[in-house]
Amino acid sequence: RLQGNYTLAPGSSLTGAGQVIFDSGTIGVDGTYNITGTNAFIGATVNFIGSYTLDGLHLHVQGGSVFLPNALSVPQLTISSGTLNSSNTITVSGPLNFVGGSLTGAGDVSVSGVVSATSVNAKSTAGNVIFATDVTTSGIGGFTSEATAAAKATQLGDTVLVQNGASALVTGNVVTTAGFSGSIRPGINVTGTATINITGKVDAASAGNDIDFTALNGAITIGGAVGSSTTAMGDLIASGNTSFTASSTVAVEQLKLSNFGSSISFADAVKVGGNIGADISAT
Repeated sequence: RLQGNYTLAPGSSLTGAGQVIFDSGTIGVDGTYNITGTNAFIGATVNFIGSYTLDGLHLHVQGGSVFLPNALSVPQLTISSGTLNSSNTITVSGPLNFVGGSLTGAGDVSVSGVVSATSVNAKSTAGNVIFATDVTTSGIGGFTSEATAAAKATQLGDTVLVQNGASALVTGNVVTTAGFSGSIRPGINVTGTATINITGKVDAASAGNDIDFTALNGAITIGGAVGSSTTAMGDLIASGNTSFTASSTVAVEQLKLSNFGSSISFADAVKVGGNIGADISAT
């Protein structure tokens, strides 16, 4: 258990298969650090400077702030509170459990395993935010994802289910990375009166990939173009009980909008290769 204000000097070495807990204070790690068991951060501000490895069994951020200058790859990550910030790529090959706090990387923030979370708050300042499989949130914090670079995106390989009446906000673009499988399309589903707001574009990683947005009693807003890249977008499926707004061009294979009782609004040209279906109760 580490606590206090100090720096592990260059030439120091902390290695082993046990558990290390960063408790409190401001701690610099400028030597060799390689703990292959559990690394737990519960309140300290920790700056890794030297040669470090955090690819143990479980990385748990329970509070405080953790700053990493190099790429991070871990099999399992839990963020209960606090901030995990890397100036490079963050890769989680297994489960990600998000209770609170934030996950920020300068490169890609990539999660290959299932995400079970109270809320999600993920950000990349220069790369993609990638969710390869399904994401479920259960708390009022909902789902927030941000890929700030114009050519990058939040990439969805499966459904993001946002429960408890919480909303979904994607700052930047969304890219669907998988096709239709059974009855499942990649997309975002919110409950109650929650909303889905995407500030950027919606596109497909591979030709024909669909996307599905469902807001039970809320509004759906897309700020950028849909299907604007050279990769042909598949179907855009959207369902909600109030309004659907597309603020730029739409180019898809099929367009299916249902249950919108307030309004369906397109601010620019709509190009559909196949069928169009829209709820006639909307204006």
